[in-house]
Amino acid sequence: LMLFSTLLLADSQDGVTGPGEILRGRFLMPAEELAKQNSYTILIELNIAEGWHINSNQPLEEFLIPTDIEFQETEGLSYGKIEFQKPELRNFSFSETKVSVYEGKSYAKTTITIAPDYSGEDMVLRATVNYQACNDESCLAPSSIQVTKLVSIVETGSVTVPENQEIFDKVM
Repeated sequence: LMLFSTLLLADSQDGVTGPGEILRGRFLMPAEELAKQNSYTILIELNIAEGWHINSNQPLEEFLIPTDIEFQETEGLSYGKIEFQKPELRNFSFSETKVSVYEGKSYAKTTITIAPDYSGEDMVLRATVNYQACNDESCLAPSSIQVTKLVSIVETGSVTVPENQEIFDKVM
């Protein structure tokens, strides 16, 4: 019963919202179901509220807090290196130099590999997005949001139905 309620909770939290509705995140999968013994490129979509930005993963000033994504380890699942989209270089009133930021909608991608001996029918992906949100005048304290996704797992060799193809084609 505990496992079942955990899975329901994880599924209901797809696209969890951060403080003040400034940042929302969600996993985008390449298919409705993922097969064991396969690797997939997945996306984390970051939706930043209008009038706000978050620092890029490689800010140009040492004092700025970078955006970072940490994945929670899940047995039978391994993650590859995270790649962020190219940031925008913007001028803001609080800085004399350009700032490397993400605004609007941005994506990070990574590869996941599902072990051939994974025994479950479902898997919960969990990530923490650490970030610092700013507007044109000031920055908020660093914060984080949790992003989760319940994924159906099928046997090796199963045919999977693609989804989100338009977004994957645009981002990659």
